[in-house]
Amino acid sequence: MWLSAIIGLFVAYQLFGTGWYETRAQETLAATFSEHVAAGTGGGAVPDATTTTVPSASTTVPVSAPATVPVTTMSPATEQAIRLVRDALPGDVIARIVAPEIGLDKYVVEGVGVDQLRAGPGRYQGSSVLGARGNASVAGHRSTYGAPFGRLDELLPGDTITVMTPVGDATYQVIDPLEAFASSLDSLHSIDAGHAVVGPDDGFVLGDFGDDRLTLTACHPRYSARERIVVVARLVGLPLALLEPAVTPPDPTSTDPAVTGGGDVTPVTDAMGNTQSTVRPATPNVKEMAVPNLRQGLDGLPEELAPTIVLALLMLVTIAGITVTAASMGSLRAGLFGVLPFCFVLWNLFEHVGRLLPAY
Repeated sequence: MWLSAIIGLFVAYQLFGTGWYETRAQETLAATFSEHVAAGTGGGAVPDATTTTVPSASTTVPVSAPATVPVTTMSPATEQAIRLVRDALPGDVIARIVAPEIGLDKYVVEGVGVDQLRAGPGRYQGSSVLGARGNASVAGHRSTYGAPFGRLDELLPGDTITVMTPVGDATYQVIDPLEAFASSLDSLHSIDAGHAVVGPDDGFVLGDFGDDRLTLTACHPRYSARERIVVVARLVGLPLALLEPAVTPPDPTSTDPAVTGGGDVTPVTDAMGNTQSTVRPATPNVKEMAVPNLRQGLDGLPEELAPTIVLALLMLVTIAGITVTAASMGSLRAGLFGVLPFCFVLWNLFEHVGRLLPAY
């Protein structure tokens, strides 16, 4: 009887208790994100300052080559907004993602670890920044923790996905997976109208395909982590201006005069004695920061095995205590005395079991 009750409660915890946890986390993220937008330049605002020019595009440009692009001298608020996006730590809120066709409206955090995905969708570290050039990739749960990507399979080509960040808003449009993975069709498990299905080790879907896109991934099928569903949306228009390499704010922590931050021109002398000017790139190319697979944050944490065993033993002790008390003092008194410790141990046991097992 006890085992059946605990299994039933665990199923309820996975489906509903985790959702309660995600709701609380999203409320906190929403408040923080609002502060970031208010303090920065969210909503598609443009840089607030004067414009100058520096050698552009290429990593190294001879001084004699005057090719230039506009670079903005930013206010402290703008610099801070850019850093909130580019230098976010795991768990930091970085964006809000909205897809009206599937009722998606969630705050996105940095990273796809177990703890990050419990709070909401997370950006794969190593993929492009949301709204910037390249492949910006986001993972989310499909069945538990609020199931932010629960209806991902309902997205169709042409559907719109909006990503709001402290430095502006970006609009993406879902594209046909036949177009999205034209060069990798043999690697796909299956294809539907607006999504493809791949294996958990198929990290190639997060690579650079030569365009500016948003890739959304989740477990497939629902209530299983056997495969991954993938939706690709292409950026409409240009990348966010404040995320371009030439408008990277200087690094306030650097004491090296040769490293003054992206967009700053630093004369250097190469091995041949030629003086050149370098422009520090704002973000590494996604080709240089490959995301190995789609298992991150979804395969569970082996280190949770030990505390799970300890809590399981403590649960057995609690049940034994309730049983002995019921035999000597009656079921009512045993229930009154045992309900609080039982619920406390049970909740913590479920927390650790949920982190130990694969998530979906």
